[in-house]
Amino acid sequence: MALCLVTAFALVACGSVPPDPDDRAGFLAHQRERVPALMDEFGIHGVAIALVTPDGTEVDTHGLADESGTPVAGETTFRAASISKTVTALGILGLVDAAVVDLDDSVDNHLTSWQVGHDGVTVRRLLDHSSGLSDPYLEFTPIGQELPTLADELADVHLIDEPGASTHYSGGGYAVLQLLIEELTGEPFAAWADHAVLAPLEMSVSSFDRVPNARGWDAQGAPVPDYQYAAPAGAGLVTSIEDLARLVAHVLADPDAHGRLAMTEGEDSGVAQGVGAFVDTRSGTTVIGHSGQDVGWAALWLAIPAEGVGLAILTNSDTGLHLATAIGCDWTAWTLGVAVGRACP
Repeated sequence: MALCLVTAFALVACGSVPPDPDDRAGFLAHQRERVPALMDEFGIHGVAIALVTPDGTEVDTHGLADESGTPVAGETTFRAASISKTVTALGILGLVDAAVVDLDDSVDNHLTSWQVGHDGVTVRRLLDHSSGLSDPYLEFTPIGQELPTLADELADVHLIDEPGASTHYSGGGYAVLQLLIEELTGEPFAAWADHAVLAPLEMSVSSFDRVPNARGWDAQGAPVPDYQYAAPAGAGLVTSIEDLARLVAHVLADPDAHGRLAMTEGEDSGVAQGVGAFVDTRSGTTVIGHSGQDVGWAALWLAIPAEGVGLAILTNSDTGLHLATAIGCDWTAWTLGVAVGRACP
């Protein structure tokens, strides 16, 4: 069986693609048959899928949101993990538009309470993971326990490479961006994100400081107690499939948004890290998106701006990225006639 890879974070067997890649109306029907089998295979409790097209958004849900047997619905909220980085990036781009900061500014020129210590660490390089900063494990804290400070989290962030020399995925870099936002705006990150990013996108049930109303499950099938982050800019977003679909629709509808998220530097290898999203151009058509995985949760969004279509997936299981990756391979094949991913057939 062929292997299918949509992100750098998950490798799974890729199922059969829809029989007619041009039959867009049949995609959700195809997945309604496929998803339950994938849920059984990987022990996934709940799944929400949104298909975004020029004609609107269709949402499909499967399984259970929590231990009490509540079905997953369009408004059920999940943790979106690293998809948070896309939202944070859109917020930074808003500050750039407002002339508060420039993408090529050294962050040390703006930070007062903590410094990277190298002028080459720019806002752009933090966004596209070419800053050379480390990727320490940013701790989450169970609800009810005292959070560490952002300064505590930044204590383990340091240079491991020359800025701009190569790409090293760095959640620590997004902790630095959180500090930058807080110092530039004078607001706590979550409060700023609510009014500066989420409200304009009409992501009304989304937040960086709420708990989801779904329950996450670990890889052994045990429920995960909910938690919170001191550095939520990189991983703390809570959202619903309806709200995540609104984010994807915005990226598709706004050429400035998808154009800047897809900005890359350096040699074009066909697969690159953009500003808050990954970028794949090997099919001849640009596909952008981001995955997310954390204890108890996994998520994915993809967009093909030239086609005006996008896909969003949220799951409340550790193993959910296996399903999201397989569906992503099917969807790109259905849309483009070829599955887009490093090992998709």
